[in-house]
Amino acid sequence: MLYVCTSNVGVKLQKHIEKSLTSRSAAVKAALKCYNEAASELKSTPPAPQYTWEDISSTKVLADVHILHGLRQGILRQAWAQPKNQRCVEPYHWLQRAQEEIEHLNIEICWLSTVITGKGLVLSKMLREKGSRTAGDQWLLQRYAERQFKVNKTLLKELDQIKQLPGYTGWHTTCTYIGQPSIATSNDIEMEAVNPDFPGIPEACGSHASMEDELDDLQVCDIIIEQFDKWQIALDNAKDLPV
Repeated sequence: MLYVCTSNVGVKLQKHIEKSLTSRSAAVKAALKCYNEAASELKSTPPAPQYTWEDISSTKVLADVHILHGLRQGILRQAWAQPKNQRCVEPYHWLQRAQEEIEHLNIEICWLSTVITGKGLVLSKMLREKGSRTAGDQWLLQRYAERQFKVNKTLLKELDQIKQLPGYTGWHTTCTYIGQPSIATSNDIEMEAVNPDFPGIPEACGSHASMEDELDDLQVCDIIIEQFDKWQIALDNAKDLPV
């Protein structure tokens, strides 16, 4: 409508705009009818103005139409758009998620403690039951178990320190696998030699965990040797931790 009443606009363009406006007049008239019906039902002072198609088509600037005055919300002036209010809202959302994160961490701590204890029980049983393993395989298994137990002891110590924190709300005992008897807690596990024939190989005391089924077919091979380096790195890093 603004371009139609502008003198600098060519005649052809004015005709094109007028034709486009006329082709959409039915939708505009339908909207005006709905507006006028709703405005007549409002009991406001002063009463809401009524509009006709002639009023709209003769308007030079859209901003002059009273219907459009309520569309400018002034978003930047809203309270939630202020930077200082946004900075206050962020910590609020963090606090909302804090309790949920604590619950997840409690489950993960218990899960990790259970897995560590279960693996120790399985390795202890495998050391006692030589089976058909050769002397070389048995030696590799002993070396692997020795490093595994050292890492487990370090991890269990760290988990116990977490459980002693004042705000800790999780479990203080080691969970069990489904269908298995209860196993010793991390505080009850002691490292001792399996027998005099295998000095220096510690054993995690307790009953067997269900992870035994997963390791029954374990073949002592080059994979164990590759794991040695990983455990050694973990031990080296553990030495740097404060006691």
